[in-house]
Amino acid sequence: MGLKSLRVALAPLLFLPLATAPLEAAQHYLVTPIEGLDVTAKGLNTSGQVAGQLGANINDRQAMVWTPNGAGGGTASVVPINGTFLVSNVDSINSLGQVAGHGWHPNGSQAAFVWTPGSSNGMVTDLGDINSRGSEFIYHAAVGNAGSVVGYTFDFYGDNGFGYRSFRWKPTIPNGTTGSLSLLSGVGDGQAQAIGVNSIGQAIGSSQGQGVMWMPSNVVVGFFSHQLAAINQSGQVVGSVSSGGVTRAFLWTPNTNNGMTGAFLDLSDLSSGVLGASAADVNDVGTVVGTAGVTATVSHATVWTASDGILDLNQLLDNAAPGLTLTQATSVNNAGMILAFGRYQADAGNVSRAFLLTRVPEPVGVATLTLLGASLLRSNRRARRGHRLIW
Repeated sequence: MGLKSLRVALAPLLFLPLATAPLEAAQHYLVTPIEGLDVTAKGLNTSGQVAGQLGANINDRQAMVWTPNGAGGGTASVVPINGTFLVSNVDSINSLGQVAGHGWHPNGSQAAFVWTPGSSNGMVTDLGDINSRGSEFIYHAAVGNAGSVVGYTFDFYGDNGFGYRSFRWKPTIPNGTTGSLSLLSGVGDGQAQAIGVNSIGQAIGSSQGQGVMWMPSNVVVGFFSHQLAAINQSGQVVGSVSSGGVTRAFLWTPNTNNGMTGAFLDLSDLSSGVLGASAADVNDVGTVVGTAGVTATVSHATVWTASDGILDLNQLLDNAAPGLTLTQATSVNNAGMILAFGRYQADAGNVSRAFLLTRVPEPVGVATLTLLGASLLRSNRRARRGHRLIW
């Protein structure tokens, strides 16, 4: 299948500070701790399930799925794959509850896998290794809502030479447990690292220092120096780019759904362009989460919407325990739930705890009374933001 490298044309970056919504009018959240310092959270699905691994020791990690109970807590369950993999690392979870990751077989060889929930222990699919001689390392494996998996390996003496190589595993039927593995070529057939995929098969990652998007046909779209972080179902992409020595968060929206050309939008930050920001994830309605600097050494978790702009999540928590600071938000689902990380003031060292943020329902009476005012406020805000397209 032929590959064609397409470049996304960019104009010079112009930073323009954006107004943000009054905090009382913005969406607020309830905080649920994902208990246990040995829980490493990696992904969030539409049901609020969080995938990751249990075990502080890298040599005995087990894949797990944490499920919220709706009462301010949740339960972590080990994914039963350790008969196939001695050690397993989970990287993502999709809306069906399929979990993708990578691990080590008892004989020491590595492979990516996808686990599909079902009766009894579910089904583990060993995706194998794109390098027939065996990769030295297998990294991030991301699963889309249709069950496709992308990821990348590192080979010293691989079939395709020294360096990083990306792969795509496509199930025979959507969310199936059998499928085929293929190579994703980089820009100019260079090294490539795939990190995300949506339900139609668009994948994102990097190659030779630039962001890239692979279409289902394997056509490669180049994003120059932009670092891509996530893609949603309509093909919107978020990430970060350095401009004038400051990291800027961006949202790229295709001109048509899942298209190859589009426009960039600067998502602003919390410091009027001084300390910068980065975007980590975007849901299907365009809500973006990430992190932004508040001092030279401290960053806070953020959420961005088209109506409210960028906001500090720490100012939107209705039940936060004293001393809690959220430093980064890494995932957002279509229900508006957010996976965030932070620490309590009493925590020692480099402790980082995981939290699930759930939207606070707005009372029906309040929503009815404020609908007209909110509409007028947002219309006025949009009028002031007519210049927000900056690339």
